[in-house]
Amino acid sequence: MNIKTLLLASLIAVQANANETEKAPKDLISEVIGYCKDMAADEQIGSALLSAWLLECVNAELEAEGYAPIQKLPKK
Repeated sequence: MNIKTLLLASLIAVQANANETEKAPKDLISEVIGYCKDMAADEQIGSALLSAWLLECVNAELEAEGYAPIQKLPKK
């Protein structure tokens, strides 16, 4: 299965559960962003797709931890 399809399915599932979950702590979000950046490098995600890919990855990881998705990546 394509990684984009998998992440999109996770994002849809995250949005469906968003009303039932709490916000993730900022330090956890930062940690997950770092993890997703490492994955993006391994997957050779191009810079044109990187921002959207990172958001999907972060939200998939947050959902796996039981937290609500974020709407956009935090500023550096």
